[in-house]
Parts: sequence; C-alpha cells; structure tokens
Amino acid sequence: MSVAESRLRLAPMTGVLENGSAGPGDDANAILQAAACGIMTIDLGGRVLAANRAFRALLAGTEVIVGCAPPYPFVARDDMGTLEDTLHRAFEQDGPAEAIEISLVRGDGQHVSVEMSVNRRDGSDGNATGWVLTAIDIHARKQFERRLARANRALYMLSGCNAAAARTGDETSFLREVCRIAVEIGGYCLAWIGFAEHDRGKSVRPVAHHGLDDGYVDLTGISWADNARGRGPTGTAIRNGEPSVARFIADDPRFQPWRGEAIRRGYASSAAVPLLDGGRAIGALNLYSTEPDAFDEVEISLLQDVGASTAHGIGALRARAARDSAQSILRKTLADREATILDRTREMRDANACLQTELRERARVEEALRRRLDGERLVGGISSRFVSASSESAEEEINRALGSVGEYAGADASGIGLLSADLSTVIRTYRWYAGNEIGPDLCGLSTEEFGWALDNLRRGEPLIMTTSVQAVPQPLWEVCQTRGWHSLVALPLFDGPDLLGVLAFGCRRAGRAWDADEIAVLRLTGELFGNALVRGRTERALAENRARLEESERDLRHFSRRLLGVREEEKRSLSAVLHHEVGSMAIGLTAQLHFAEEAIRRNDLRGGLEAMEEGKYVLERVVRRLKNLAVDLRPPDLDILGLTAALKLLVSQAMERTPTRIDCVIRVNDAEVGPEESIVVFRIAQEALNNIARHAEAKRVVIRLTAGSDGLTLRIRDNGKGFDADTLAASATAHMGLRAMREMASSVQGACEIVASPGHRNCSDIEVVAEAGSGFEAIEFAKSRAADVYLLDVAMPLLNGIETAIRLRREDPDAKIVMLSIHDSEGIVTRAIESGINGYVLKESAMRDIIQAVREVYRGKFFLSPGVSRFVVQGFLAKRQAPPKARNRGTLTVREREVLQLIAEGFTSKGIAQRLDVSINTVHVHKNNIRVKLGLHKQADLVRYAVREGIAKA
Repeated sequence: MSVAESRLRLAPMTGVLENGSAGPGDDANAILQAAACGIMTIDLGGRVLAANRAFRALLAGTEVIVGCAPPYPFVARDDMGTLEDTLHRAFEQDGPAEAIEISLVRGDGQHVSVEMSVNRRDGSDGNATGWVLTAIDIHARKQFERRLARANRALYMLSGCNAAAARTGDETSFLREVCRIAVEIGGYCLAWIGFAEHDRGKSVRPVAHHGLDDGYVDLTGISWADNARGRGPTGTAIRNGEPSVARFIADDPRFQPWRGEAIRRGYASSAAVPLLDGGRAIGALNLYSTEPDAFDEVEISLLQDVGASTAHGIGALRARAARDSAQSILRKTLADREATILDRTREMRDANACLQTELRERARVEEALRRRLDGERLVGGISSRFVSASSESAEEEINRALGSVGEYAGADASGIGLLSADLSTVIRTYRWYAGNEIGPDLCGLSTEEFGWALDNLRRGEPLIMTTSVQAVPQPLWEVCQTRGWHSLVALPLFDGPDLLGVLAFGCRRAGRAWDADEIAVLRLTGELFGNALVRGRTERALAENRARLEESERDLRHFSRRLLGVREEEKRSLSAVLHHEVGSMAIGLTAQLHFAEEAIRRNDLRGGLEAMEEGKYVLERVVRRLKNLAVDLRPPDLDILGLTAALKLLVSQAMERTPTRIDCVIRVNDAEVGPEESIVVFRIAQEALNNIARHAEAKRVVIRLTAGSDGLTLRIRDNGKGFDADTLAASATAHMGLRAMREMASSVQGACEIVASPGHRNCSDIEVVAEAGSGFEAIEFAKSRAADVYLLDVAMPLLNGIETAIRLRREDPDAKIVMLSIHDSEGIVTRAIESGINGYVLKESAMRDIIQAVREVYRGKFFLSPGVSRFVVQGFLAKRQAPPKARNRGTLTVREREVLQLIAEGFTSKGIAQRLDVSINTVHVHKNNIRVKLGLHKQADLVRYAVREGIAKA
C-alpha cells in the first residue's frame, strides 16, 4: 500500500476518534478503540485531541487530558525532546517517521517502554493538520533483554570461577578471586563469602569480600540460627541448603537488622547461595545489587552452579592440602623404613621392589593429575583472555592461544581453518609452529582431501589419525604421512548448528598417542576458539553498522538544522516587513482616520477631506507594499505571464526601492523553460538583488539570462563592495542566502558560482561562532565555551534579553554583551544597562551601528545608539537626586521577571512550574508577589505590562 493510500484510509478513522460523531465513522471508531496498540491524535500546536482505550491502558491511571500541550505529563521528561524531534521529521516528510523507543509514565509512577510511530495527518485539502501517534508496549521485551544480559554475566562468572579454582594455590586467594569475579564480571556491587561456624550462636564468619563494602561486612553480625539475625538471606540459605533472595531490601521484613546500613550504601536487592559439601552447607556466597528485584529464576539457577563450582574448588584445595600433608608423612615413613632396611637386608629387597612399584604408580597418577590440572588451567586462562579481549586484540589473542594449546598438547604445529558456507574452500587460516619452525602447512589439506572426515566433523566427532588408529580411509592417511604428519587430531568449530571451521594439531614423530583427558581439553579449547571467532565476526559487523548509522544520523541532523534555519530566516524576514513597514503604515492610517473623524465632528469638512486624502495615500502605500510582499513570496506573473515578465517586474520593483541602476537582458523562450527551472532562476535573482541592496552599496547591476545547448545561464554582476565568497558560503552559522542560492541551483542539476573581490571586505575581523534560538540556549553555550561578544535581542522567547544578560554575567563575569532592540523607551534602556550590558543598539540603525558596536565593545569600550544616549544621562541625574530607599521600590526579582515573561507567552501555572523546575505552589506565590508589586490583578494587564516593558515579545 502506498503512503497516499494509507493516509486516505487513516483520515476518516482519526476524524471519528477526534469528534466521536455518529454516522458512517462509528465502525472506524470501534476499530480504533478496539485496536491492540495505543493511538493518540494531536494537532499542529501539539495539543492532545483524543486517545483510544489501548493508549489509556498503557498509562494505567494517568489521565490523557484532551487539549494538553507539550511537555506531556505522561511522557518521561528525558524522552520529550526525542518525541518533539520525531514530530518535526514526520511533519517535513511525506510518510511516517522512523519508530522511536520512549518511556510513558503511569499513574503509579512506573515507567513503561513503548515503540512509538509518528504519522503526519493531512486534511481534505492536503495540508497537514496534526499527527497520529501509535504506541506498542515493548516493556516485557526490554525486561527480557535485561534478564538475558544478567544471565550472560552469570555464565561468564561461572567460567571465571572455574578458572580461578584451577590457577589459585590456596583457599583464601581462591575465595577472594571468586568475590572479585562476581563484582567485576558478574556486575554486582558487593560479593562476600561467609563460613558457618558451629559455636553456641551459630555465627557466620566472613572470610572474603570484594566491591562496595565500606565496612558493611564487618557490621553484619549474621547468624544461621533460627532467630532475628538468622532469618536473613544468608542464614536462611545455610540453614535450608537452598538459595535465598531479598528482592526488595527496602520492604523485606527479614532484612530489618541490616536495612539501614544496606540502603545507605545503595544496596537494593541481594541473594545468598549456599556452598554445599556433600549435601551440607559449609557457608554461603552473598551477592548485592543496586537494582531492585535484580535476581530472576534463570540467574539464581546459574548462581547455584557458581556456588557449586566454588564449593567444589574449596573441596579440591582442601584435598590438595591434605595430600601435601600425607606426602610429608609418607616421606617421614620412608626415612624410618630405610633405617630399618639397613638392619634387615633380605626384607629390604622385597620391600624395595614393592616401593618402586608404588612410586611408579604414584608418578603415573601424579602426572595424570598434573596434566588434568594443566588442562583446566589452560582452558580457564584462554576463557579469561577471550572474555576480556577487545575486538582490536581478538586476532592476537587467537594466535597466542593457538601456541598455548599447541605447547600443552606437545604438538609440532597447530592451526585453524575457517570454511566457506558450503564447506568447499578454506577462506582463512591461523597457524602456529613450535620453536617458530615453519613446517608442512597443517591447514593446507583441501576440503576434497578431508572428504569423509567433514561428515564426522559436522556431527561433532573429532578426527584422530595415528599409527595405532585405523578408523580413517587409507588414502587420507597416506596424504597426511606424505605431508609429514604421522599423528594428527582435527576438531570441529561450530557457529551454532553450522560447521565454522577445523582446529587441528599435528606431530611429525611416529607413535604419538592422544589420551581421553587430552582430547577433552582440546575439545573445550575448540569451543572457546569457536565462540571467540563468532564473537569477533559479530563485533566487527556491529561496529560497521554502528559507524554507518552514526554517519546517517549526522547527515540527518545537519539537514534538519539547515532546513530549520532557512525557514526561520524567511519567517523573521516576513515578520520584520510586516512589523516595521506595514505595521507603521497601518498606525499612520489609523491616525489619519482619527483626525478625519475629529474634523467631521467639528464640522470641519475641509480638514476631514484632507485627513481622508492623507489616509488614502497611506492606504495605497499599504496596498502596494502588501502587493510587493505577495510578489516576493510567489509572483503571479511567474505563473501567468512567464519567467521573462516576472524578472522584469522584479527589476522594476528593486529600482523603486533603491537608487541602483539595473539593466536586464533576457534571451530565452519562456515556453522552453520548465516550471521548476523558472522558480529557481527567479528565486536566485531575487536573493541576489536583495543581498546587493542590503550589503553591496552598488551603483549599477547587470542581469543577463540566456539559453544554450547546456541549459540556462543567469549572470548577475554589480560594482559594489566585495567579499570572500568561499568563506561566507561555507559558514555553518550565517549567510544563509549564499548557501540557499547554491542549493536551489543544485536542485535542478545546476550550479551556482559566486565570484567576489576579497580585497574590499569590511567585517573580516568578525566571525559568528554560534546562534541560539532562546536565552536558555545562549546560557548553555556560555557554560561550555566563551565568546568574545554576545549579541542579544531584548525580545526573545522563554527568556528575554535582559534576564539572559543577567545570567550570562553569573556564568562569565567578564562577558561583553551588546543588546539589540526596537524599544527606545527610558525604562527598557535603563533596565538593560543595569543588567550589565556593554552596548545598546536600536534596530532602526542596526545596519549602520552594529559592526561598530561589536568592535567597540570588544575593545573594552561602551557603545550606545545616538537615539538612547539621552536616557543614560537622565538616568544618572535621576539616581543622584532620588532618595536611596525609594529607588528600588516595587522592583521585580529575577525569578519574578521570568514568571511574568512566561505568563505573557501563554504558559499555564503547571507549564511554568515544569519549565522552571519548581512546584505549582511556588509559581502561585510568585504570581501573587508580582500582582502586589505592580498593582495589576488581571491577566491582560500583566501581559500588556510585560510587552510594554520589553519583558516579553508582542
């Protein structure tokens, strides 16, 4: 289904959802109300129009207030910006925006994760009227992902504990290592192990701990008796021999003796796993997490394996200590026996024979045990290295591990051959040779020569070829011997159910045998190699996808900023024309009509006619200016008469506004120019003439439009001041006109070349380093980076220029500030100077004074437009003559001025509280203080005062 078809189908249903009217839309309304996913509609102002039952059910008690405007109380504060950005993107593009994941706030304060899709909603005329938001509950999936991550950490923790049991030599070091692994690999904030004592109080003695302790373990005083200090997780686990979990420490009554100390250290949940020796608990492994309810059934099951592994390690270490003690006793016994044998020679021969047999058997057993311990240590070491290895060092770790396993196996070479998906070729190899001696290529055997062996490897069966094992086809055995291998072991490497490759070990000496323990160790290492290879491949793919995604996001953000900047620039330009020109003429027209009315009431018909004539003249100017403005927005001649007539009209209007002489030469046939090319040529000419009128101070302009085999060519030349075209066009923060002309040309597969003389630039020493859309954005910029001069407008949204200047002074006491305003009233000028600014420029003289003001302020001087200089002198004299106590009477505080500005901008008390991050009661107190100080009690009077005093924009 196309985007247009889906919009046509959705529009009637959303209309029913909004209006709830009876008629043909009832079925659509029922469908929407019965939909499993939540649906909400909002208008272009962001106000909520309606929401179906599924959307309200997602909030579970939070009321969706119809007419509510952003920020929405049912959307998490951190996600509000993401939602607003997605609404903007959906508005700009013809189709749905990408799905986003945000959190909704339920009535009980809990957050629920949803996947939200945003579609632009168009009216019957094709214009956008709002958005349709669709929310799908993904909270359960998110919880499952977190449980899976915790289970993976527990698996890594189990592997680390197994490795620690193999490499540590004493019980204390082993227990400390287990606690360290639980914190650093398992991700718990604290882990400690306690042994159950069989004293009178059945106390639990801490023997090892790691993590965020701060003396907590020493303060526990835990018992495993059935009393108040023995019913916690630790005592319960030891007493019952089963894991015990405190899912919410703050509410668990069993945790009452230790709750205060635990909460002070940030513990939210804990688990105790018994250490069982022959079915009897000898102690417990205790784990603490900063997250509530952090232990699910899968994780507890894995932690039981960790506890079993820890108990097994303790038993093994104690057995080793007992064996060492027995060996010491045995040596003493042998010494005594040798002394006896000296006296009994005949008995000595028989005893010596028996002793030699016993020693050989013991040596064999010790060698087997040593090989087994070496194998366990090898597997643990490789597992630890692979777990801690980064994606950059994974290749080096694989090569190093190949050498370690080869040395353990006593092989002359070891190698890994990675196979293609169809198992037809070896696509990559890893090799190791004993003593760096390059021998026959172990991975050089082709998959055709392996033949029958690949079927066995695919089933997970190892391939063993020695002189004593004849379970392989004779041709394959002959190939191996020809290449120098008289003993070889090949093990499969898997990626899930698929055969990934082959791990092989070879010896060039005959008679090499491989026992079952060695094969078991090699198979474990094969699993580790397979996991490492799969992990490396996955991480590389993720890194590549992440890099591509980041690049796409940067491109999208850059495009959005540029598009928003162009639109805002056009709005500001249109607003300035309406405000300064049309508005001023409208005020003049009103005055003339008032004069005419007064004259008629006085029976002064002549005076009334004169005032009417003046009003008629002003009205004609208003009509002419509005007509010119309409032509600037979309010239009717361009659609009716064609490109040639529109360009000539544009030139004539430009010559009326400026004394510049403009010559226009057009050599094209309008019928051969398409509508897209026509509007692009017109807009480029319009933008160029505007820039020349504003900045160039040119006396003559020549416009030439010609058509050739390579398309249209528009040339515009002037004799005004030059500038550095490349620098200005490449700027990211200013000169949107130059970039707009180039982008308009590129939209019709054209190019815009700007040639200027860099020798006549008049402001090359000034660079715009950043722009801010509000006072808050300017303050955030000042926190991270200081500018030489800040240029502020008195009337800015959310936080006006005067309040922004006061806050900038707090962030940077040495900040240099220039204020730009249309107001020349004494009150606004005086308050602006009192805020600590360094310059005040009227907008009516901005083109003449702004560059000079920036330079003067940067040099440490003070600058005022001539029209406001008198207020400085008058204010100074007034302060010298005014009584000190009466000077500050009725002055609003900084916070009160912020509240007054937000009132004037239409914010409710709740909206003001959210914007300033205060309570609603505090906002009401500020409102009452403002009314008392100003003597104004109506909302309209407060708004008029804020606009008149420059606190808010009209």
